[in-house]
Parts: sequence; C-alpha cells; structure tokens
Amino acid sequence: MEDETGVEFWLARDLQDLLGYARWENFIKVVSKAKTSCITAGYDADDHFLDVTKMVTLGSGAQRRSPMSRLPGMPAT
Repeated sequence: MEDETGVEFWLARDLQDLLGYARWENFIKVVSKAKTSCITAGYDADDHFLDVTKMVTLGSGAQRRSPMSRLPGMPAT
C-alpha cells in the first residue's frame, strides 16, 4: 500500500497470515519486539511504526474498529 505522499507501507494484519501467524495476539508481540529493536538501534520507532485502526467486517456482517500497526515497506533488492 502507499500513503497519500507515496510512501510504501504494510498493515501488520495483512502480514500476519503471510508470515504464518494464526493469532493476532502472537503477531503483535513480534511487532513490539521490532519496535524495541528499532529503538535499541538508535532510531525513533514512531518514524517507522504507526499504530492505526481499520474498520473490519465481522462474520455477522457488522463492522468494528480493529487496532493494528502500519509498518514500513521494504526496498526492492
């Protein structure tokens, strides 16, 4: 995905399944560790990780806000 300025990013919930995590509760721990690693390396985690919410549709058809993180896109190699 790209934001309004053209910066590429991923939503953590979109990556969750791709990386083999069945439960959000387990994957958010990995995201938290990545934020800590960013800080330990001397970077401001807020420059790289943004906590956002997204409306998701439940099985009943109802919608609710779902917390997630916006993660930086990776450069092509």
